[in-house]
Amino acid sequence: MLIFSEHITPRLNYVIRFIFDQFLGIKTDITSDKDFFINSDLPKISYLSGRITNEFNISPDGILFEQEIKEKHPDMQMWNDLPVIFPANNPANLPFDIFAAIFFMLTRYEEYLPYTPDRYGRFPATESLNFKYSFLEKAVVDRWIHAFFVALKDKYPELISKERTYRFIPTVDVDIPYAYLHKGVFRCLGGAILSIIKLEFNKLNERLQVIAGKQPDPFYTFDRIREMHPDGELITFFLTADYGRYDKGIHPQKNAFKELVSKVSSFSQLGLHPSYNSGKRNNILKKELHALEHIAGGKIDRSRQHYLKLLFPETYNILSELGIGEDYSMGYASHPGFRAGTCTPFNFYDLLREQESTLKVIPFQLMDVTLKNYLGLSPGGAMDKIKNLAEEVRSVNGTLISIWHNDSFSDSGEWAGWLEVYQKLLVFAKEQVTL
Repeated sequence: MLIFSEHITPRLNYVIRFIFDQFLGIKTDITSDKDFFINSDLPKISYLSGRITNEFNISPDGILFEQEIKEKHPDMQMWNDLPVIFPANNPANLPFDIFAAIFFMLTRYEEYLPYTPDRYGRFPATESLNFKYSFLEKAVVDRWIHAFFVALKDKYPELISKERTYRFIPTVDVDIPYAYLHKGVFRCLGGAILSIIKLEFNKLNERLQVIAGKQPDPFYTFDRIREMHPDGELITFFLTADYGRYDKGIHPQKNAFKELVSKVSSFSQLGLHPSYNSGKRNNILKKELHALEHIAGGKIDRSRQHYLKLLFPETYNILSELGIGEDYSMGYASHPGFRAGTCTPFNFYDLLREQESTLKVIPFQLMDVTLKNYLGLSPGGAMDKIKNLAEEVRSVNGTLISIWHNDSFSDSGEWAGWLEVYQKLLVFAKEQVTL
């Protein structure tokens, strides 16, 4: 595939690599030599306003030729029953600039622009273009590329794309491994007093029973998690932060924590769960990463931010500098769906440096806390939502990723009835039967 553009920029190279090399598996060359383009016998795309000869044409919006971040509010229209952004003003083979649209979505361009953060300092899902145009629960980037290839193949029947394979990756975040144990005297006493103040005598009794060794800690669900994930696909992210307002795990130097990491590593891949304040502070993240690597006895190259607190581009640049190869934070806490419009992993592109990173972004689509706390769904309602999202991912042969927390497997307290939700998720995601 030969692509002509009068201007060849890092932005254009980035999106071409994602669409053709990674997604479609089609080798491409980009040229600004018009004579070479005209004389080539390869299937051809021109990326300019108006065709050169009879090639496939895409009319550019201009964002890929810029070198700065500008206020952007792309319009939306429908094409082939798909919502599309950056509609084209000139006659072309596509009614929108697919290159610009995908670049805007993957780079999270809008998250570099001014916005009102939520209570945790995060970019709110409700401020996203996906939410405003009602396609947050659609893998629009993947669907755009599929429709684009159909149009390309209609003009160039000899084109062949690679086969994509649907995949499911279950993940668990360990924010608080124990509800009552290994907290220390002062935290334990404080928790007991708080239960009394709130008149939560059931919790107080449970705490006393657990500490006395008469019943298991309800958050220690790792034997159950192991039984449910015998295939080695599970990734478990551990918080190794010092205790703080939003980081309430146990200290990583405690023997109980070290033993837990060792146990989980026997049936799960490991990842770091960087603390609430680590997103802009290299020294904090470095300390937490080294702590987990020391306990695990090896390199940790996967990460997911605690509270999903992503700051662009600082968080991803820090992760890259520390040698993290994959990040699993790309999604919203408040809403399920496709934050970057895709369920296909992609490399991070830093708009400030105008360069592609080696850090691979692995988007997730659904999380237990989102379904129960933010959306207020019942277990039955959560199953319906999970089914719809899983079918959307399967329809484009993408990667379905779920986030569950160790306490969610307790099937008790606030999570009573949710173990069955996860069991059905596993069945549907792996065996492809309906819920």
